[in-house]
Amino acid sequence: MEWHATFVYGEPAREERFQLQHPNLLLRSRTMASSAPTDAEAAAAKQDKTTAPYGSWKSLITADVVSGASKKLGGTAVDGRGRLYWLESRPSESGRSVLVREAEKSGDEHADITPKDFNIVALAAQIQPQEL
Repeated sequence: MEWHATFVYGEPAREERFQLQHPNLLLRSRTMASSAPTDAEAAAAKQDKTTAPYGSWKSLITADVVSGASKKLGGTAVDGRGRLYWLESRPSESGRSVLVREAEKSGDEHADITPKDFNIVALAAQIQPQEL
């Protein structure tokens, strides 16, 4: 037995139809609306635009965004009990990196493993190869 599904993309005047055939799989037919702007929307967008000298326009990209003023996550691992650990960079704490452990129970706070006065990156740099 074969199932057929037809997908329609674009405006009614310019429809593109694709047909999928796959045994043991039922896909429902779906019509996607066009995301192209109407003439009225295009005219309104032109009215909102202002020409400004190079470099003088206001940008949504601020120095805080570029400098990384938000937390960054990375370096994930899972322990023998199935708990998740990760590295968290905290710009609000002078860029300190912290090892964090997943909360024991749902609704509890995650636990910082790195003591408050330490930076996990600085600690890793201080460990000598012979100490490992």
